[in-house]
Amino acid sequence: MVAIMKKLISKIAGFIFNVIGLPYNIAKKLTKFLIKITKQLGSYLNKIAIIVTNTINSLLNILVKSIKGFVNSIIKLIKFVPLVIIYLAKWLVKAVKESIAQTFTLLGFFIAWLTLTGSAKDTVGVAIIVSTALWLLTIGLREE
Repeated sequence: MVAIMKKLISKIAGFIFNVIGLPYNIAKKLTKFLIKITKQLGSYLNKIAIIVTNTINSLLNILVKSIKGFVNSIIKLIKFVPLVIIYLAKWLVKAVKESIAQTFTLLGFFIAWLTLTGSAKDTVGVAIIVSTALWLLTIGLREE
């Protein structure tokens, strides 16, 4: 009977130890698993952070190069503007001289236009304006 009691106590003690030890073992294995996942997650997060950082650096470099190119283009344009203004001023002086030289021709066009009526007046008026503009725009061609 003592042997049976000993066996029974041993089984009960073993059962109690297993029941009490079960949460401990679960917690221990869960902790090891979480540590492993955390290490892997940290590695992945590190890789993701590196990729994001490199992408942001690349985008910033492209942005800086684009801004530098835009600023350089504006500077070149600003350097070019005085030349255009000088050219336009010279052309305007030539156009005024040509217009003064052709005063009677322009006066004849105007008088002819005044004598017309209706759609003929509109058509001839547009033709006079277009031909005069074309004549003034081709001053440089006639000078050579």
